[in-house]
Formats: sequence, structure tokens, C-alpha cells
Amino acid sequence: MLPGMRQNHAKPKRAQVPHARSRPGKPLPPTASDPRKVWSGRLAWTAAIVFLALLAGSTAWLWRAGKRSSYVPSLPVTSAGASTASNTNASARPAKPPGGEHAAALIAQGNQLLSQGKDTEALALYRQAEQLMPQDEDVHYNLGIALARLGQTNEAVAEYETALRIFPDYVEVHNNLGNLLLRSGKVDEALKHFRAAIKALPDYAPGHNNLGNALRKAGKSQEAVIEFVKASELDTNYWEAHFNLADAYRSQNRLPEAAAEYREVLRLKAGFEPAQQGLVRVERLLASPVP
Repeated sequence: MLPGMRQNHAKPKRAQVPHARSRPGKPLPPTASDPRKVWSGRLAWTAAIVFLALLAGSTAWLWRAGKRSSYVPSLPVTSAGASTASNTNASARPAKPPGGEHAAALIAQGNQLLSQGKDTEALALYRQAEQLMPQDEDVHYNLGIALARLGQTNEAVAEYETALRIFPDYVEVHNNLGNLLLRSGKVDEALKHFRAAIKALPDYAPGHNNLGNALRKAGKSQEAVIEFVKASELDTNYWEAHFNLADAYRSQNRLPEAAAEYREVLRLKAGFEPAQQGLVRVERLLASPVP
């Protein structure tokens, strides 16, 4: 893995919310002659309605949030993930077909295998899930991660593209696909996907960081610095963005700024050797007499 890059997470099964049991008996309604009972009854019904609304909202949230694991695949990428929970707008997602719980269980098992380095076995489970839910964007997202881990880049790209056909604003897919394309030397295509990611989610720090990497490869160093700064501001603990920013400053001979960023990397990730080496080189240059 290249320093300063990070990949998004695979997704586990959906979290389940148990069905509420109906109560055996129904209380008698209060009489109109007792206003306190009428008022308390109205409060009870209001509370019940609010509870059901909250339950519906939490179910939708758990559906999305429960589909991610803490596993970060070893692909050359740059910030939440991974690592991180999904930032994608859940309300814009296509509706899930009925009978998808078996597929969700297969995905969860596949993610567990992937975290153990059993990429081939994980891929087999994802393929089974695909048979059950061929139009599920998350199935194709996980297939892309497994295939990329197995070195099957073209197949991984095809799976990510399928996920985007189903859900065009899938931020994490744009991020991962952009990194695969960047690693393959397809800088212009990578730029397109990183820009699509941050257009869909402007505060997506990994997208800004990866866009910065692509811009540096395109020879646009100053634009890259702007993206690295944005990523580090959005996530102050994002050491990869600080490392990329330090390297960019050093390439521009902005040595004091580079030294400050390398020190920030070492504060966040003590002992990170590339940052230690970069800081030593910059400090030597700063100590050298100006000709």
C-alpha cells in the first residue's frame, strides 16, 4: 500500500429491528365526564405515534449503518473509510427487494472471511449473494473489493461500474474506483470519479485527499495542495492527508510548512517512517546556509 492512501470498507449484513409485539388487551377509552382521563389518553396516543415515527426512522438508519464492517481492504487509497460509516444519502438508494436477508447474511460472512485474508472464499459468498440480489449496489461494491484484493483489476472495475449504474451517487464506489484507475495510470478517469464523489458529498474527506493525489499525478501541484488542505480540515486526525500535504509542500520548496505537516503526521501516527524520513530531509535543507 502506498503511504497516504486509504480504502473504503466492505459492508456487512443489515441490522435487524425486532417487531413490536401487540399487547393482549385494549384499555377502555376514558369517559368524557373525566377530562383528566381524556387528556391522559390523548397524551398516550400522541406518545405512541411519536414512538412509531422514531422506530421507523431508526430502522432506516440501522439498515444503512449496519451494513458496514470495521475492515479496511489493502488497496492503495486515501482517507473513511473506510473507513468510517457510510456517508452516502440513504434516502436516495434504490429500494431493497424482498427476500434479501439471506443475501445480507452471505455478505456478512464474506466480510468476515475478507478480514481474515480469505479473499477467494469471500468472493464465492459474494457471488452467491449476487445470485439472490443481482440489482443490489452493495453486493457489487463488495465484489469489487474482493476482486481488487485478488488482483483482478478489470473485473473489480466492472463490478464498481455496475454498482454505479444502479446507484450513480454511491460515494464510496466512486472513491474506490477512482483509486483503481489511478493505480492503473488512468489519471483523467480517476479525476472524474473523485470529483463525482465530492460533488455527491462535499464534506467527504477521502474524496478530497484522493483528488489531491490524482491532481499531483496530473502535474497540478497547487490544486492538489488545496485538496489536501481541505481534507485535513474536514478531518483533523486524517494523518494521510497531512502526509500528502507535507510531500506537496516539500515539492514546492515550502520547507517550513512541510516540516510542520510532517510533525503533525508523527503526532497522529508516531513512528511512521516515511514521515520521519521526510522531516529529516526537510530539516537538513532548512539548516543549510542559503547560497
